[in-house]
Amino acid sequence: MTGEEIKTQAPQYILQSWSKQKGLSPIPVEKAEGIYFYDYEGNRYTDMSSQLVNLNVGFGNTDIADAIKEQVDKFCFVGPSYANEARTTLAKMIIDFMVLPLVQVT
Repeated sequence: MTGEEIKTQAPQYILQSWSKQKGLSPIPVEKAEGIYFYDYEGNRYTDMSSQLVNLNVGFGNTDIADAIKEQVDKFCFVGPSYANEARTTLAKMIIDFMVLPLVQVT
C-alpha cells in the first residue's frame, strides 16, 4: 500500500482511540528507528510520546527484537491461566526490581 492509501483507509476501518473520529488525518508510518519514525515521503518525526509510553525503549531495539523472535519460535502466546518461562521470568524480575519486603498474611 502507498502512504496515501493507508492514510485514506485507516480512518475508514480502524477505530482511532484517544481521538475524535471525524476528520482524522493520521500520519502513515513506513518505518521507525530509535526515537524517530518516518512517513512514506521520507519525512522524519521525533517520537515525543514514546508511542503512548509503551515503547520507551525506542524503535528497532535489537535486544528486544531478538527476544521476541526467540519466543515466537517456541510459541506466540498462551493465556494467563497457563504458566510459562517468559512470563514467570519477567514477573520475578519486576518483583525483584521493586525490592519491597513481602508481607505475609497469617
